[in-house]
Amino acid sequence: MRNSLFVKGLYFVIVLLLGQGLTGNLFSQVNNQKEGRAIWVSSTMFDLEKSKAITQIEETLDKYGSIGINTLYCFSSMPDQNNKNWDFLNVFIKAAHSRDMEVHPIFCPGGGVKLEGDIKQHPEWLIRGKKHEIYPYLNLAHLGAQDYILGKLSEALEYNIDGIQLDYLRFQVNQGFSYDKANCSAFKKEFGISPLEIKNQDSGNSLWCEWIKWNDKQVTDFVRRMKNLMDESGKNITLSADVFPDHEIAKMEIGQDWEQWANEELIDVYCPMLYTDNNNVFRRGVRRAVKLNKGKKGMVYAGIGIRSSHNNAKPVNVARQVRIAREEGADGVVFFFGSHLTEEFISELKSDVFKSPIIKKLGTIDCDLVETSPVVFNGKLYRFEYVRTKYEHNKTGDSYLRFIDHESGEATPSFGKGFHLGSAFVSDNTAYVTAVDRWGGEQVVMFVSTDLINWEKRSVLDLPGNKIYNTSLCKAYNQYVLMYEIGDPPEEAGQRFTARFAVSTDLTNWKVTPPECNYAKDRYTAPHALRYLNGYYYDFYLEAKGNYGTYETYVVRSRDLIHWEASSLNPVLKASDEDKIIAISANPGLSENQKLKIAQARNLNNSDIDFCEFNGKLIINYSWGDQVGTEFLAEAVYDGTLEEFLKGWFPCCEKTEK
Repeated sequence: MRNSLFVKGLYFVIVLLLGQGLTGNLFSQVNNQKEGRAIWVSSTMFDLEKSKAITQIEETLDKYGSIGINTLYCFSSMPDQNNKNWDFLNVFIKAAHSRDMEVHPIFCPGGGVKLEGDIKQHPEWLIRGKKHEIYPYLNLAHLGAQDYILGKLSEALEYNIDGIQLDYLRFQVNQGFSYDKANCSAFKKEFGISPLEIKNQDSGNSLWCEWIKWNDKQVTDFVRRMKNLMDESGKNITLSADVFPDHEIAKMEIGQDWEQWANEELIDVYCPMLYTDNNNVFRRGVRRAVKLNKGKKGMVYAGIGIRSSHNNAKPVNVARQVRIAREEGADGVVFFFGSHLTEEFISELKSDVFKSPIIKKLGTIDCDLVETSPVVFNGKLYRFEYVRTKYEHNKTGDSYLRFIDHESGEATPSFGKGFHLGSAFVSDNTAYVTAVDRWGGEQVVMFVSTDLINWEKRSVLDLPGNKIYNTSLCKAYNQYVLMYEIGDPPEEAGQRFTARFAVSTDLTNWKVTPPECNYAKDRYTAPHALRYLNGYYYDFYLEAKGNYGTYETYVVRSRDLIHWEASSLNPVLKASDEDKIIAISANPGLSENQKLKIAQARNLNNSDIDFCEFNGKLIINYSWGDQVGTEFLAEAVYDGTLEEFLKGWFPCCEKTEK
């Protein structure tokens, strides 16, 4: 269950480009982010008592997980923001991270504040009206107020958070700027007049327009300070901001110049709050935000109101707005609000825009068989098998390769004695099998046949110093791409196991791609099946979860084999009780002892997936077991085409290049 050599030189890059196997510029930057599925929540949704709250948190996150929510923007998460006598944020992070969800505490710099503590001691931080009246909001133009907020953000950075979100990063509506002495003096020093002295205080007055822009600038300066704090922390976390839908009006109305923030790339994710049941207005808002960030780093998560002060949505329309956001090129969506995401909405989303491909497990068909490939050869369905020495019916004393007629169960003559970890591929009525000379070998060979009886042997890769395991071959345009799994050398494998790639135009002469072409060096990502469709490579691989406590099959895709996008619907397969069902096709092949072994086996992985399309369905083989030697072969089906299956894991529309 495993899968490089560094190949230098411009020559090979040219070969790749001429071969057109990798679309576009090989090293082009593409969006490598999965679809953002975020939701605004609050600690107030959960009980004050810790034990009850933990149960509620787990149930809520499981509910969100059923529709692929991967990001949690949380209000009142810090100890001084809630009334809980226990550390809510730590508990929330632990529950979220165990479900592959990110946690981003929310801070509201320009929101309402309580006149207590530090704020009570510093009334100069507060907004002053035109008649010097005090309002319970921090003046974002005041450096002291900014320092106070930065201190709060620094406290959040002590936690294992994934990001910080900023709400109310603005003044209050209707140009709720502060007319305190410091502001008025600073403006007068620059423009020769206090804002209080300006006549006709509207946008028809040029000096009033300068006052509006002056306040915009103060907020933007504050955003720069927050961005610097994030950068200087050394933590790889995301800074996101909730913004008013129309950036032009936001500048005039609330001092929120998020067009300038986008130009300076100060914010990683913008969440325009597009709370409306009017889909034409919603579409225009998403389109405007995406256009504003085109060619820049910032992403857009379209804010969808389930229930807000501006709308009261129906489930079918929430699903429709998700689809609109995808059509307009948004990087994700965020729902307002968590407590309103009822089962009615979840059911609609799950059955429509968040529907993942449904894989029906048929059960176990054999024991001690793992690396198999279903293929169609000359119109018939076969299962290619790598037969290990420990396989119960292997009396040869060595490993070998063979094909099984899926309908009759009859085996073809064996071949490839002593080779391991095979994988089959069929093209133009010819069968190709790639295998390695040994577990963790240095050589990949190919066996070629037009009748599944007589086999020609070819050398594919000879990579001294590598440890090669699984392989998978697919066709892309007019060339072929071989994915192979490596565990060494460390400089190329990183934290094993890692996918590397080689290409060929004739299935005879092969070139290893540059080391940048891999997935992934930072963790266990053992590759199993490679497919190609409409400019994308799809890598189905094994992801180790929970400090190697479980193993699940995931899928990522890439246009260039360098930058990868993970499916928001992952995992593709994970261990379940259905794995232990005895498949009809296995009877009467399994002995009573084998059936008992299946029933008593520890099951913590679903791995080594491979599949092919046959009669309008996808035939899927995978293994399950304990990942340390006790393994079983199982079969599953997907009621649809290969194209539908691949696209189904990435429901986003193809985005315009940013």
